[in-house]
Amino acid sequence: MFNAKAQRHRGRFVGAVTNRTYSFLFFVVNGFFLLTACTRTNPPAPASEIRSISISAPVDTDAGEPISLVVRGDGDGPFFVLATGTFGSVPITGTLNGGAASLTLDSIYSSQAGAVTFFARADNAQAQATTTIRSGPPVDPILPLVGPRSIVADGAHWTMLVAVPIDRYGNPLADGFPVTIRAQHPVPEGEDPLAALEVQTGQVERLFAWVRVYSRTKAGRTFLSVNAGDAASPERDVQEVPGTPVSFALYAVPAVAVADGRQTVEISSDQIRDRFGNLLLDGMNVQLLSDSADGSRRMIPTFTQDGRIYATLQSPDQPGELVLHALIDGVLSEPLSLRFTDGPAVQPFPVAMELTDTYLNLTAGPLLGPIGQLIPNGTTVYFTITDPDGVPIEAEAVAEYGYATLQLRREDLMLGAYRVKVVVGTGLVETGFVARE
Repeated sequence: MFNAKAQRHRGRFVGAVTNRTYSFLFFVVNGFFLLTACTRTNPPAPASEIRSISISAPVDTDAGEPISLVVRGDGDGPFFVLATGTFGSVPITGTLNGGAASLTLDSIYSSQAGAVTFFARADNAQAQATTTIRSGPPVDPILPLVGPRSIVADGAHWTMLVAVPIDRYGNPLADGFPVTIRAQHPVPEGEDPLAALEVQTGQVERLFAWVRVYSRTKAGRTFLSVNAGDAASPERDVQEVPGTPVSFALYAVPAVAVADGRQTVEISSDQIRDRFGNLLLDGMNVQLLSDSADGSRRMIPTFTQDGRIYATLQSPDQPGELVLHALIDGVLSEPLSLRFTDGPAVQPFPVAMELTDTYLNLTAGPLLGPIGQLIPNGTTVYFTITDPDGVPIEAEAVAEYGYATLQLRREDLMLGAYRVKVVVGTGLVETGFVARE
């Protein structure tokens, strides 16, 4: 678009036409248009352009603190800053005034540890700076993980403790931060508890602090704790358990029982310990192995209680001998022999002798069972009579209401001392008499 101006000058019209680029000077003389000059004109100067910019930020700062920034440039005008970190990206705008401007990144964006990069741009100029946000001091509680929760008390097995101490914003501590782990092992009787206290020092590495805690040789509970700075953990515990047992003995009450298929024998053992003297825990799996004379085997499951084995064994229905073992964690007990007899269980009984003109009567009784009852009528009672020459004579009698009598003719007996053995069920009595004229 052109702008035109004209005025009378000495009887002539003089005018000028201009636009942003060119200017024209003309005269009108006697009705003729006369162009006298044409010149180029410069446009108005634009706003000053920012050609260089810088941004200043602290090298590092504590988590949760606001971050102060300073932006400088070689001119005035608007600029843009993009803050990028663990929180994502946050845009900030400002205006350079006198070639400088101050900004602040709010503390809500600086609570997470890590690097924050600031990108600044104004016109075609750009710059960047980086600030590292440090973790703060550790806070309560430290929550360690421990496993396995039970280990053998032999000085060779170990458990592991792992902890991640954090500051009040949840940031893991920086690598190299010192951590102290304490383990109170079971205290042997009569020893100072401090002798069983183990203290280890470690440090945070790649977020974690971890140590191995080896067992001692005393079974029991081990308590663990973690400290970092002024922060502490609740206690954790690990069970140090007895190891493989050493050999042990078995016992039976009664050692001789009737093979009637219903009598029972109570089996028990010594207190069972490992090689360090630790009593085996309750509930340890035990297998009782019963081997009979015919080669057959019975297996009876049971468990430990108060460091011992307790089990009930039912008698077989055939007389004979059984050999019993207990198997715990691959260790066999010493063998135990049990004898099962034919006939009822009988308490110790007397044998009376009565001499008549014709007979010598041997009477066994009263024959009583385990609860004081008379043994069943018809039970066979075995007599073995050995004469003065050592020749045994076998004879039998039948019990009736708790008594069994054997009659010997006097005329058949030689003079001298006789030995008498009476067996009924599990009962056995030995006695003797002298035959005279």
